[in-house]
Amino acid sequence: MRPTITSRGQSADLRTFFEEHLPTFWFADGSSLTGIEYVPLPKQTPPFPRDRIQPWDWTGTKIRIESQGIERNPESIQFLVISELKKRKFTVILDDDDHGEAADVVGITEEDDHIQLEFWHCKFATADKPGSRIGEALCAVRAGADEHSLVREAP
Repeated sequence: MRPTITSRGQSADLRTFFEEHLPTFWFADGSSLTGIEYVPLPKQTPPFPRDRIQPWDWTGTKIRIESQGIERNPESIQFLVISELKKRKFTVILDDDDHGEAADVVGITEEDDHIQLEFWHCKFATADKPGSRIGEALCAVRAGADEHSLVREAP
């Protein structure tokens, strides 16, 4: 007897199923294998340098409140992000908090030969205290992956 698989309420011969629905195997280095097609990771990205991480003072911010809203709630995450960005030399800071936006906050810097954009996406926490909640991290990653963006390294 040949092995079978049931998918979406339909049974099929296992070999036939995998011939019609080639599985993709992802490797730790980011490369993948689909059928006989091996796709290497085009460029190995180094880890983000820890010395570039700048801690912010979250005192007075309620991490369960994401949007500042039209009332500019000073306890919101978005208010803190905009306050921190105002300390930098942006030409424009755009509050674009709405459904389907490119980002909650966009920082625009006009240079002599180019314009630089920084997209900031705010995400609220599901608890009052910071923690290692994988669901929140996945939510932020999915939100970023859903955005349509063009990324180019600055000159």
